[in-house]
Amino acid sequence: MMLENLLGLGITLLIAGVIYLIFRSKISVTKAFGYNYNIVFKNMTDFPELESDRELRKNLRIVAHTDDMYSVQSKLNDATLKDYLMKTYQLQGNQVYVQPTQLSGAYGMM
Repeated sequence: MMLENLLGLGITLLIAGVIYLIFRSKISVTKAFGYNYNIVFKNMTDFPELESDRELRKNLRIVAHTDDMYSVQSKLNDATLKDYLMKTYQLQGNQVYVQPTQLSGAYGMM
């Protein structure tokens, strides 16, 4: 009985330790590279070319893009990114959407 309790406690502590390490490494990756976002442009014919915006690129890394969507990593939050895009490119709120997302990788399941 005592051995079973110790074994159960050991397994519980092991699982808790693994979960802690996963979250700790996720936090350090986020601090290094920023959060993942999809920036989607709608209701427009000419889409901004974010790769040529040097000021924005100081705070943003483009992972992939199509004509109307960019997958990016940024240390800026989604509201700040949206405000910047609206002001810089004279967009309305219904023309640009910044959506937090999880790109593929080791943390895709979280």
